[in-house]
Amino acid sequence: MLKIIQQNKLYFTTYFVLFLTFFVWQFRHDMLDAFFIFSNNRSDFGDAFFRNWTRLGEEYPFIIFAIFFLIIGEKAWTWQFIVGGFLLLGVSQGLKELFSVPRPIIFIEALGRLANIKPVLGVEILRGATSFPSGHSAGAFCVWSLLAFRFVGNHFAQIVCLLTAFLVGVSRVYLIQHFPEDALFGSAIGLTIATIVHHYLKEKEVIGVNKTKVIAVHTIKPE
Repeated sequence: MLKIIQQNKLYFTTYFVLFLTFFVWQFRHDMLDAFFIFSNNRSDFGDAFFRNWTRLGEEYPFIIFAIFFLIIGEKAWTWQFIVGGFLLLGVSQGLKELFSVPRPIIFIEALGRLANIKPVLGVEILRGATSFPSGHSAGAFCVWSLLAFRFVGNHFAQIVCLLTAFLVGVSRVYLIQHFPEDALFGSAIGLTIATIVHHYLKEKEVIGVNKTKVIAVHTIKPE
């Protein structure tokens, strides 16, 4: 897996810089500060943008990319998106059950600060003990990291993929669905799963190609 990190050095470096930056910010602020900052600076554009952008961390990108790569004949990539999606779902749901962290709105209500929060129109604020980790953030970093690995060497495309996933994480806090740390660690989970899946399934693809070449060579009759 170190080879994947080396091949995608800019992607991983930029990710770690973003992760550490926001980890330090969250460590130095109250757990609810981000919600009040967003709530005090809402706009129609911001509400519409994050309300729709957050869907890029759902199952739809996995399905779309899996079908796309199947159509163009790159089945190994199709399997990466399929396996990555199901593995992510299992890990994410398992951790939510394990930690059972209440959603942010429950903490906000308990502190009597609900009046200071301006919700986003058209978005239902989730309740229950399923806050950690953020499934959308994990999903976004899994699917868009896999796509970034497909564009190895194309720095512009990789950064676009990274920013796409990053903004999904931001959307979860903006929409008052998750704490910043939920999104941060969700991103780490998604990137880890993407790297593992890419490592093992990409290796199988290479081995399969090599075997095919060997068989082809041995079946050619000398003239």
